[in-house]
Amino acid sequence: LYTTIRERDMDQLPHLITLLRDRDVKVRAATIRAASLLGAKELGGYLVDYLDHPELYVTTWSALVKMGEPILENLENTFHKSGVSQTVQRRVVRAMAEIGGEKAAGYLFTKLDHHEREVRSAAVHGLSKLEFAPSEQELLTLRNVIDSVAYYGALNVGGEATRVKEE
Repeated sequence: LYTTIRERDMDQLPHLITLLRDRDVKVRAATIRAASLLGAKELGGYLVDYLDHPELYVTTWSALVKMGEPILENLENTFHKSGVSQTVQRRVVRAMAEIGGEKAAGYLFTKLDHHEREVRSAAVHGLSKLEFAPSEQELLTLRNVIDSVAYYGALNVGGEATRVKEE
């Protein structure tokens, strides 16, 4: 891996894909870090699958963020993948916010009408972090979402107010 990274040898991508499938979690973690150092967005489709892995999601999330704007489309596709968990969707939204930029803000804005409150809340927080400057129409949408998140967050469930979980 060291030589591949040092020489930025993109011809080794098929070997990295093989290593991403290795049984050993440490090998996969090292390969994920190597992919981020290479900036190999071609591996993004493989990396995003680890956003749900209990031992690798932090390494994967950091690698994806480090890869920056070129990986946003992979993140967007993962968000909409059939059967993807709400946890992964929140991680995708947070990664988009961390990457930042106009393209990320556009993707985050589309998450404001998501059916899951926690995903909407993560999108609002992400846009806030990016200091998103909405148009008049976008501002109306944003206010409605913020009001909805605040309303549902304040509802009493079993005598206790519910709170948005942070991961």
